[in-house]
Amino acid sequence: MANVGDSRAVLSSEEGKKTYPLSLDHKPGEDSETKRIRDAGGEIYYRTATNQIITYDKEKLDKYQQYNLAGPLRVLPGRLSVARTFGDPEAKILALKGNPNVVIHNPEIKSFQIKKEHDFIVLGCDGIFDKMSNTDCTMCIWKAAYDNKHHPSIRGKVQDVHKMCGMGVEYILKNSLLRKSLDNVTVVLIAFSNFKHSVFGH
Repeated sequence: MANVGDSRAVLSSEEGKKTYPLSLDHKPGEDSETKRIRDAGGEIYYRTATNQIITYDKEKLDKYQQYNLAGPLRVLPGRLSVARTFGDPEAKILALKGNPNVVIHNPEIKSFQIKKEHDFIVLGCDGIFDKMSNTDCTMCIWKAAYDNKHHPSIRGKVQDVHKMCGMGVEYILKNSLLRKSLDNVTVVLIAFSNFKHSVFGH
């Protein structure tokens, strides 16, 4: 699993009984990213509704409640809400007042063995996970599978694993939008044999 940015990979295992994160969001408030950004000469800040800049300090999180904060933590240079990304030349190119060592494109790479009890992996962008937990997302897939099998209002039951995956993705998208996600809500589902066997029994 290779990750750059604030999208996320989540694994469902044992027919949804267990959920595992497969990646770490590269956001400026994460301790390791905060240290790396500051060591490279970058700054991390909040912006208020009155356009005031407040330097981020983890020890003062409670005090920030007095401010009307507008949006997420951001990084200078670049004014981005992610600590790692491809592109974004204004954050990285010296001639554009960027710093190539602050917002970087180096991926976080992890390897793991796919086992027979693994169901599927959900790949989603931050607009999904801003409003839904890892378990919320995996449970959306299982809810879609349950509804497909048991809910009387669903006509023409899905019998194809690819269509079942599509139905599960729709459940995640609808739930994140119902929770008023204001960002991109892209989702990809990678299903393994255990999901097919669990849902269709073959």
